[in-house]
Amino acid sequence: MFSSMIGCFPDPYPDEIFYSICARYKERLMYLSEADICRMLFGSRYSVLYLDRPLRIKYLVSLLPPNSCYSIERIIKQNTLVPFYQTFFGKSYLEDYQIVIERDSPKFRNKARYIKNTPLPISLQFCPLCLKQDKEQFGEAYWHRIHQIAGIALCSIHHVFLQQSNVYIQSDYGAQGLKTVIEATHTKAIIKAVENGFICPPDPLSSAYEALLKVAKCANWLLNKEDLSTEPMHLQNCYRSLFQDKGYINDNETYNESLSKDFFEIFSGSKSIYQLLFYKYYGYKSIYSEKDEEMIKGKYFYEFLNDFLSNPNEHHPLCHLLIIHFLGYTANSFFQLLQRIS
Repeated sequence: MFSSMIGCFPDPYPDEIFYSICARYKERLMYLSEADICRMLFGSRYSVLYLDRPLRIKYLVSLLPPNSCYSIERIIKQNTLVPFYQTFFGKSYLEDYQIVIERDSPKFRNKARYIKNTPLPISLQFCPLCLKQDKEQFGEAYWHRIHQIAGIALCSIHHVFLQQSNVYIQSDYGAQGLKTVIEATHTKAIIKAVENGFICPPDPLSSAYEALLKVAKCANWLLNKEDLSTEPMHLQNCYRSLFQDKGYINDNETYNESLSKDFFEIFSGSKSIYQLLFYKYYGYKSIYSEKDEEMIKGKYFYEFLNDFLSNPNEHHPLCHLLIIHFLGYTANSFFQLLQRIS
């Protein structure tokens, strides 16, 4: 019943995440359940639609018409977060993921869950002004890739805070349900507020706001650099050199005592930033409480920094963007520097 050619799969919108395309397809068919949609698109009603690195896309592409705009490569590069991860995890990350996709067997699909296990937001996120703009331009709204990166708090286009939806992401990174951004009922009040002009931008004078906005813009730049990747040794040498040039690493290889103070002044106690920096050691939800402030700015921070400088490719790409911003660079200028010295 569900192995015939798929003829009405939606074409993607700019920066649309793959989950969103599948949610719009379900909306078009109206009467099929989520299990039936998964069986139709991925060959099994029990398929998990991983948000950042979807599996079984080879199966889906094989069922699309020959003139479809989709290919495995196109979906990976333009509708997943893989290009963003590849930048700092290295080319081997993309190669491992492509092997999983090409071989498309349960053995390799299980491996995909452990290819650089990375945090995601607790729920799908959206920009209320993107939502309004998309409806006006395309006739419908959709989930953007850039908004689903853990730690991204602001829209890089409209400069307003992202909103949490009621589509929660489970621990194995499968979203709970298959909903379009409009179907996510938590957004209805916000949509009405947008239409009435009640969404106000954050304080542009805040140092945390400035930092988070620049990081969001750098993340968007990286996400659209499909073949950009780095070597751990080059990264390690570049970071260490920049920290030394700023006077944060002394001649005896100890850290200047002003380093932690300067770093946390920029980000002004952002809980999401703390969680992301220390995720590798302490988990995504349990790191921060008021009583932990001293430990975060002392012991935890220097443990993170030691490991970051020794194993840069083991850390989430947004951690790199936070450090790059702290050192006074954008993603673009940092990669130009990296290219010159490597």
